[in-house]
Amino acid sequence: SGVQMREIKDALHHYTVDGPMGQLLDAEEDGLTLRAFQCFEIEQLMNMGERNLVPALTYLFHRIEKRLDGSPSLILLDEAWLMLGHPVFREKIREWLKVLRKANCAVVLATQSISDAERSGIIDVLKESC
Repeated sequence: SGVQMREIKDALHHYTVDGPMGQLLDAEEDGLTLRAFQCFEIEQLMNMGERNLVPALTYLFHRIEKRLDGSPSLILLDEAWLMLGHPVFREKIREWLKVLRKANCAVVLATQSISDAERSGIIDVLKESC
């Protein structure tokens, strides 16, 4: 059985196999296999607009967090200026810096300029986490 309400159906169409984001977000089974070392290049995704970016980020955040099992882990965010500039990603970084130590996970941000961190709005959390 599918979604019957036209308004909801139209809103979801964008994320189905028939829509532009279906290739990333719609499948019978989750096909993303995570390994001991995993890299996600997200610059292109960050430039795809909010309608596409936020659901994809939410999915990736969920999968990354689900993978943390207490064994030593590291989340390395290279070119962090890009992520610190986006409100959804910035808030996730804030959360990760505060809570992931409990999961034995360190979060490392790499950026070319410290001023990116200073302007991020989460400099207090960044300082506390160093």
